[in-house]
Amino acid sequence: MKQANISSQKFPGIKTQDLPALQREYGPNLVKAKRNNMLISLLANLFTEPMFLCLILASILYLVLNSPKDAITMLIALIIISAISIYEDIKSKNAISALREYTDPLITVIRNGIQTKIPVIEILPTDITLLQEGDVIPADGEVLISNDLSTNEAMLTGESFPVYKSAGGDKFIYQGTTINSGSCTARITATGKNTQLGKLKLSLHTQDNTQTLMQQQTRSIMYKLATAGILGFILIFINQFLRTENLVFSLLSALTIAMVAIPEEIPLAFSSFMALGAYQMSRSGIICKKPQVIEDLGIMTYLCLDKTGTLTENRMKIAMIYNHRTAQLSAVNPAPSPTNHDLFYVAFLASELNPYDQMEQVIHKYFAHFNTGKYQLPALIHEYNLEGTPPMMTHVYNINHKLIASAKGAAERILQVCGIQDDLIAGYLDQMGEMGFRVLGVASAAADDKAPIPASQDNWHWQFEGLIAFQDPIRNEAAGVIKQLAAAGIRSLLLTGDHKTTAISIAREAGINDNHQAISGNEVMDMNKTDLYNHLQTTSVFYRMFPDAKLKVIETLRASNEITGMTGDGVNDAPALKAAHIGIAMGMKGSDTARQAADLVITDDDLAKLPVAVEQGRKININLRKAIRYIIAIHIPIILTTTLPTLLFLKGTPLFLPIHIITLELMMTPICSIFYEKDPVDPAYMKLPPQRKMKELLSSGEILISSLLGITITAGTMILFYFYLPRLPLAEVRTIIFVTLLFANVFLTFSNRSFNRSILHTMRIQNPLYAWLLLFVTVSIAAILFIPQVISFYDQAMLSPLRILTCLGMAFVSIAWFEVYKLIKSL
Repeated sequence: MKQANISSQKFPGIKTQDLPALQREYGPNLVKAKRNNMLISLLANLFTEPMFLCLILASILYLVLNSPKDAITMLIALIIISAISIYEDIKSKNAISALREYTDPLITVIRNGIQTKIPVIEILPTDITLLQEGDVIPADGEVLISNDLSTNEAMLTGESFPVYKSAGGDKFIYQGTTINSGSCTARITATGKNTQLGKLKLSLHTQDNTQTLMQQQTRSIMYKLATAGILGFILIFINQFLRTENLVFSLLSALTIAMVAIPEEIPLAFSSFMALGAYQMSRSGIICKKPQVIEDLGIMTYLCLDKTGTLTENRMKIAMIYNHRTAQLSAVNPAPSPTNHDLFYVAFLASELNPYDQMEQVIHKYFAHFNTGKYQLPALIHEYNLEGTPPMMTHVYNINHKLIASAKGAAERILQVCGIQDDLIAGYLDQMGEMGFRVLGVASAAADDKAPIPASQDNWHWQFEGLIAFQDPIRNEAAGVIKQLAAAGIRSLLLTGDHKTTAISIAREAGINDNHQAISGNEVMDMNKTDLYNHLQTTSVFYRMFPDAKLKVIETLRASNEITGMTGDGVNDAPALKAAHIGIAMGMKGSDTARQAADLVITDDDLAKLPVAVEQGRKININLRKAIRYIIAIHIPIILTTTLPTLLFLKGTPLFLPIHIITLELMMTPICSIFYEKDPVDPAYMKLPPQRKMKELLSSGEILISSLLGITITAGTMILFYFYLPRLPLAEVRTIIFVTLLFANVFLTFSNRSFNRSILHTMRIQNPLYAWLLLFVTVSIAAILFIPQVISFYDQAMLSPLRILTCLGMAFVSIAWFEVYKLIKSL
């Protein structure tokens, strides 16, 4: 934080009194500022809804037929349906807006000489910003102070190699590029459309309008039901017109069937479930940046875990040291002994002056603990960046007219450049790895200051100094989380850059590995995807993994139709996070690059949130399927009961009027889009393997059962119709059929809550809307049955208690076979 303190003193930044003028002049930091008027958006959605258009047309037709009472009824229904639609739309939009507030990235700036965090969208020209490794640069700027600074400008240039920046050299940095290494203090020079990114008409916040699989699946079901409605509309219209030669009456009769068949509940349920699900997750500390990614959470089969910061706490401390000069292996508690000071001096020189890396910060802390002026702190004259597989890095200094090179990196690489093959050291390295320690090798070299600096760091004459082992405690919740995921049928893999023995030890402690098999990143790259996929099914630990190797694992799993999650917190994890179906980043200790590449961000770094996210994904998947099954099952009897009597028995006289269809619509909409959304997930589903991604949302068995439920409800109503039609007036027959449908709707709602458990069980499942739904349905049916004005309004008749019981009994019988089926299936 030394650089930050210097920056605050030297560059106080924008003053509070200057902010309003700058905000008016430059506006928000957006490449394309698109203003959405919610009212216009809501009205546009409303006036394109088929049900809304049908009700308007029905109102007009009733006026033409000189039936103002019915026209007013349609208008009232229009208002109610519109209110429900607008309510659901606003609820979804508000959930998405609230979610966007959680996901807007923050940036550190200096204003009034004080460091503060502000949303990236609020940054202004002349702001002073502090950036470090992993940050996405929020706007164009110029470097004022830098430390080992390089950026990745692939977004602008297409080239992914690092570009080195400094105040005295190439000092310009650009919006959308990332800090590849080091840190800097920079002054913002351009924001929004005035940046290089803006001039190219690119955007960091482009919206992906590609339809997800579940969107395609729900749309497919909606089109099939709509097709049935169009056919019914045509059939009824032709039949009525041939019988009556009355165009307006025929069109009105046909509109009734159209209103029945329009499956507008499907897109409403989908958008509501996804938006509210994502918002509820955000309130639990799980930010889902794209609501549709919840689809994949519910069917995830593989989770690839990074070690540092995910399975471990990313809270380093030095646990053990091997000093090669003294040939001593020792523990460090609480500080290194004087005999190890030289080793730490070399490690300090090999570290960045203002470290971002956790291990370098710990080395600085230990060195500062014992250095009282004995050791020189020379100026860096040359640097070899972290490179190679496995990697190492080197700093070069001029000390007393000698070139002194200090290196640190993966122990195997350091031993290799030092030319050391020693079984004792290899044994120490394995011992440290088996204890779960992360191990750095340290080396030094010297040369005459007149000699040229070698082009490659491998070309120094290295002297091995020793090993430093870091302990990063595994999270307390890690083993329990892995166990929960395994119970849910999700296979966990560890992908880490650590040494083999360290990786195996950590995996075993976390409950990931059940054998001693492990595959290196180089071995991953040498395999074809078929062989690699076979290994992925039996091997859980992958060590010395680098970005390309992680990416290959993710791509192999995707190519094999496995729904894959990936956790990561570093810059190098971004490609794998983007490639995975579900990229998961940690919100507190993860880099800005990782958070922006990820689909999910766990705000408090609590690994225990992962099973919660999976449960929420499964809940939404299951409840949406419930809603679709319900829509199919209830639409079939409404369509057939509206159509068949009119065509076959009533010589063109409609059995149901538009008001009956609207009433059914008002009962169906809250059930499928509100009630089912609140249903909790059955704990048994978290102990089942994930459902495989299918071409269709519902299996053939689910479609068959839903269709059969619809057909048996239709059969029940048609039996009553056929029995009572010769014996009773049409108004009373209409009442019997309509009430039977209402009762059947209630039984179907509860029976459909599970395809495995009985209705007695499903009625005991807690749902905050349970009592309200029963109250709404009971009051509605009671009004239709017993209030004379309502009975007259519906053109119906009062029913005797016996006939009400008959309706209730037939409604139950029509779905009872499904309860018997579930009972037999459970045996």
